[in-house]
Amino acid sequence: MHGVRFHLSSRGLKVIICTLIVVWLVFAAQALSLTSNDLTDFSVFYSAAAVVRDHSGSIYDISTIIATAQRHSSCALFPHPAYLYPPLLAVMLAPLVALPCGAALQVWIAVQLTCWAGSAALMTLWLRRLWTPGLVSMAIALTFSLLCWPLASGLEQFAQVDALVLFGLLLAPWLIVHGHPKLGGAVLAFIAMIKVIPALLIVYYLLRGRWRVVAGALICGVVLMVFQAAAVGFPELIAMRAILSNSAVFLSQADNFSLLHLPVWLALLIGMRIAPTTTWPGEILIGTTAALFIGATLVGHKRVVAANDEEIDLLGYAWAISIMLLVTPLVWLHYLAWLLVPLVLCGGYLLGHHSSRRSLFLLAVIVAGYMLATLRLPLAFDTTPEYALDPYIGSYALRPLLMVAHPIGELLMALTTGLVFVRAASISPRRYFSRAGATTATAANVSGGVSAGSQR
Repeated sequence: MHGVRFHLSSRGLKVIICTLIVVWLVFAAQALSLTSNDLTDFSVFYSAAAVVRDHSGSIYDISTIIATAQRHSSCALFPHPAYLYPPLLAVMLAPLVALPCGAALQVWIAVQLTCWAGSAALMTLWLRRLWTPGLVSMAIALTFSLLCWPLASGLEQFAQVDALVLFGLLLAPWLIVHGHPKLGGAVLAFIAMIKVIPALLIVYYLLRGRWRVVAGALICGVVLMVFQAAAVGFPELIAMRAILSNSAVFLSQADNFSLLHLPVWLALLIGMRIAPTTTWPGEILIGTTAALFIGATLVGHKRVVAANDEEIDLLGYAWAISIMLLVTPLVWLHYLAWLLVPLVLCGGYLLGHHSSRRSLFLLAVIVAGYMLATLRLPLAFDTTPEYALDPYIGSYALRPLLMVAHPIGELLMALTTGLVFVRAASISPRRYFSRAGATTATAANVSGGVSAGSQR
């Protein structure tokens, strides 16, 4: 196949990789330096785990979380310490309550760092599969992993669950394309029981007719629900509906980077007077995006060609992650690190199969979208929950101009990854690859991957 190739000496690449590993270790050491006095989401996880262990109430009752934290002298809590997850995370962390909160935090950060390293390894494998088997893939994967949280969302995010979710988002399609669709579906169900948002990816495989993936997700989901019911009781599973009501408090905050707020910031940018609680334009935008995704996925499913099925599934999965973050009504900045998955999958595909200007342009747009979506803004603009417009340049407010960068970056990635998916699904492999002059190389690549007749 005619793909883009970089020609760097092996020694130079090894120096780059060693340098990146050293930087990675420095960031890991800094993350482990976080203490119980730092405001992190782990404080809520720890308190919820203590509630589960002590059977002292509901993990979705904020007053219970606060009282339990005070009784255990746990980590510093946020002003509104709502637990916004299924019970599984609290059940898994219950053994850590035997440790002081600070020590438990170090253990949890070590787990997240391990998932971060595993994500870098999986990104390397994906780039080697889709693009080039050389050391370049490892260097790029390590660079991406450093751009993921330390330089974008901040080291405190290693006290969250995002690295675990990222690892699952990369592992699930790897299992699927290597002939283990049920295991891939089970991984998606597991991370959906940790963080509800990835459940939308199971819907993608349902739309694509990948029944074995969906079956694996359903079986794992049922097993995990029974496990949670045994651990916390059936009434606590019913109480999960409080996730929606507790999340509603955060929907109107300025540091929520969902599409819900893009119309508000655009209106403020052009000088319109609009209340931050005006969400109906954003709701229409989210609904339209979801409808377009469902329609395009169904059309892509009907037009897909069997010989290129697994590859198109990957591109559709990458697009689904971009859409997942667009249609979710509550998106914190650290969620956007998950956009690494569509960046790696679509980027590897474009670099590995095509060297045309159009493909390189699409890749450049995807990279630009990722950078816009994830880079931190100056003056703490993207971490301030209030709708303050200061400072001004003349009569123009600076903050709205910068705050639209994150959702516009998400939109760019969604549009571009969607275009790559739809284009690949609508052109037969023979015509597509003969256009690139790579029929024989493609045959060799397909023989090394998953066969066209793999079971759904």
